[in-house]
Amino acid sequence: MSEQGSDPAARAGAASEETSAALFADLVVRQVNMAMLCLGQAPHPETGAPKVDLEAAQLFIDQLEALQVRTRGNLSKPEEQLVRQSLTNLRLLFVQVSSRPPAAPPEAKTAPAPAAQAAPATNPAAQGPGAGSAQEDPKVRFSKKY
Repeated sequence: MSEQGSDPAARAGAASEETSAALFADLVVRQVNMAMLCLGQAPHPETGAPKVDLEAAQLFIDQLEALQVRTRGNLSKPEEQLVRQSLTNLRLLFVQVSSRPPAAPPEAKTAPAPAAQAAPATNPAAQGPGAGSAQEDPKVRFSKKY
């Protein structure tokens, strides 16, 4: 029988070490998941649509960097590797997402619709031929008149 198996204090210490390692890995994975959520890699829980929040993502990445610095020399090899790989992947993803052209806000896409609906209030046919201008609704300007 091993010495560790016969000593209850050693078993408790090993269990505590395993629990600490699992909790640390869970902490790192949670930070990574939150950063990825903020980088639009997962649907937002409330809206169901991916949302990019670079400031929040940067905060989670900075927190992981601080964790890496503050625990340097105190982690096992697998823990160090987890933190290092997580940070590398998040940094690359952050650069990719931040270099994309910003998507037009939903309001900008729907803003022309109310203006287009308001334009037909004046009857272009009543104004006579050649009365069309650049301000006129494009649908009216390019429609056939019989």
